Amino acid sequence: MKISNPRDAEDALRSLVDVEKELPASDAGNVRELLDAGEVSLAFDTLCTQLYEFDIRISPVSKATLDAVGRRLGLDPELWTVLEVSGPGAPGPAEREPGN
Repeated sequence: MKISNPRDAEDALRSLVDVEKELPASDAGNVRELLDAGEVSLAFDTLCTQLYEFDIRISPVSKATLDAVGRRLGLDPELWTVLEVSGPGAPGPAEREPGN
């Protein structure tokens, strides 16, 4: 996914919030409110943090989108690289490293 400008980043984050149904509604709402206020970087940070805190596995497409948005915004890759991916080939809970 190519993120050419800040508006693309905002649109991509809005789409991710809609796709990641396991994210609690209150957290999804917080991300949307931050986007509405033009706080795209803070919305990104909040989304990644909540996905991690709730141990929500994301699709490979969502992970690629977060990578593209995070890089476009110039954020620390640690925000999204720690997120687990769902689907074939993804490690199960017993296969994850301790602390993840």
